[in-house]
Amino acid sequence: MSAARLYWELAKAGGSADGQPKGPITVPTGFTMLKGEHVRISKRWAEKRYSDVIYFNGENEGGHFAALERPEVLVNDIRATFARLSQEAPIP
Repeated sequence: MSAARLYWELAKAGGSADGQPKGPITVPTGFTMLKGEHVRISKRWAEKRYSDVIYFNGENEGGHFAALERPEVLVNDIRATFARLSQEAPIP
């Protein structure tokens, strides 16, 4: 399956051409931004687009394929995001 399928499905469902939902995204969100990522976003931009950024980390190494290039960073950041999430709203 092509990565373009996501955009095709989104267009069929009436979504925007850039693949982004309209309006702010309200779910708690964590970001890991590796230095070599082809689309760079700042924490300031993320906080404008996502109303509940609970974790943001910028790394000095790595690129688009974090799981292959910097797996330890990715795993630690996922854990840190969920740790903050669990502090905000404990699961019964």
